Amino acid sequence: FDLNDCILVIFSDHGTSYGAKFGERFYGSLGYDDTLRTFALFHGEEFPEFKSALLARGVDIMPTILDAMKIKENGEIGLDGKSLIPIIKGEKEERIAFSEIAPLDGTSDHPSSKEPNIHSIKTNRWKLIFYKTLGKYEFYDIKEAPDESKDLSGMDLKEEEEMRKLLQNHL
Repeated sequence: FDLNDCILVIFSDHGTSYGAKFGERFYGSLGYDDTLRTFALFHGEEFPEFKSALLARGVDIMPTILDAMKIKENGEIGLDGKSLIPIIKGEKEERIAFSEIAPLDGTSDHPSSKEPNIHSIKTNRWKLIFYKTLGKYEFYDIKEAPDESKDLSGMDLKEEEEMRKLLQNHL
């Protein structure tokens, strides 16, 4: 087969945060970017060399492949994502990413073997993490503290309230 006639996609399902944040004893058990941030590599004639700091999501991979192949999704599948092709072509587009985690027993202080109990929502600027079992929120300005080191929750910021509403609508 000829690799030039293919679309090759390589991506990971989660990052690896080996205890980067307090309370996390194993990767994939808290909702911080060290755990959630991944990469995606697209190879094919439709994909020039490209790197972006804009927010992209795992659910955007299939719509991107379909778009590159010029296949229109007719709504029957109900894809949650959107093609990354406009971003690859230089368009600036705000996307919202939702994540949920069900940490395994012994991997964090928030284990749940039955259902996800840590949820987050992120834009290019803001990030909200909700610990369902604790009823606790954390809120971060990713632009000012990309390492999620300054929790702004409970400071009556309108952005936090907007993010809480978006997250509750998603749940």
